[in-house]
Amino acid sequence: MSRRANAALLCALLLVGLPGAAASQDEVVDHLPMWPAASKKGVRDVTAFADGFMAVGANDKPALSKSWTSADGRRWTRQDGGDGFAGAMMLRVEGFGDGVVALGTQGRRLVGWHSPDGAEWFRYSIDRAKRGLEFFPDALTAGPTGVLAVASRIGQDLAGQRFYHSPDGQAWSTVDAPVTTGHFASLESTPDEYLAVARPAFGPAEDLYWRSPDGQSWETFAGPADGWLYDIAVGADGSFVGVGDLRETEATLRPAIWHAPELGAWELVYSYPSAKQTEDRLYRVEAGGPGFVASGIISECPAQPQRSCPVASILASADGREWQQLGVPEGVPGPLHGTEVTSIASDGETTVMVVWHEGPPNELWTLPAP
Repeated sequence: MSRRANAALLCALLLVGLPGAAASQDEVVDHLPMWPAASKKGVRDVTAFADGFMAVGANDKPALSKSWTSADGRRWTRQDGGDGFAGAMMLRVEGFGDGVVALGTQGRRLVGWHSPDGAEWFRYSIDRAKRGLEFFPDALTAGPTGVLAVASRIGQDLAGQRFYHSPDGQAWSTVDAPVTTGHFASLESTPDEYLAVARPAFGPAEDLYWRSPDGQSWETFAGPADGWLYDIAVGADGSFVGVGDLRETEATLRPAIWHAPELGAWELVYSYPSAKQTEDRLYRVEAGGPGFVASGIISECPAQPQRSCPVASILASADGREWQQLGVPEGVPGPLHGTEVTSIASDGETTVMVVWHEGPPNELWTLPAP
């Protein structure tokens, strides 16, 4: 990445604040309405689609899903989902065709939404949990044969995960899930296949990384030999970037980034400058914008050591090999302790991130193209 691009990235991380007042359907606002972060029911996910960006979230008293669209990632318009939003909580969203597909919950039901244009919504029941359990949608992606999703069944303990497939975002069916000792938290797709990444429960394992041409028949692919991945992204050139933990010794880990020209051929390209602390992790990566954007939490702040930590750690790369730590912009309201990037989306130029805080309301941060 050039010095000019680095400077542009460091200066261009713009904040879109989120006050609590709701907007009418036709009102265009510079600030996205949010709910208190303590309830964890604010904006939850964001995606790029044919008309720009869509952000989704929900409040729970009463349960009500909400969505907003933006052409540029900075000005947002509230969309009216009508009866399809009432009584349900929208938690995941993914661009699909010219519209979007979303995933969420309604009581003990796992439900999905489809919008052909980002404005008109239709809701569908996908699955129902047994008494004492409820669903949580872990990940969602659109790929070569339709939409693929994974959801956890949660009670007093985790009761397992299920995979679901839909050719059109409307009719859903349960499909065979790859078997892992970890927990699937990331789905990605290429024009030819789906990729599923499980976070390890007991360290490195051969059953954490899976690929499928149709979302139903699966085979493993190799992860990095010197660590493990939490998330994976596919670049415009077909190369891959993975984020996770570098295992230096049995007791020493570093959050790290790997690059692969082809799936499985991983090369370590970046690691945190110090050994991993309890809070440190890199767990999300998205292609687009400046090339790739990765995020996590860091206990030390190499870009801005005067700030309190842990804070959101955001890195950018033009080629997936050379990475630049981005500083959190001055003037961001609220304490930075506990800040966490929970979702990243890019339209190929602009990148939008959902940022969660322990105290103040959630926010959207926008990273324009350099």
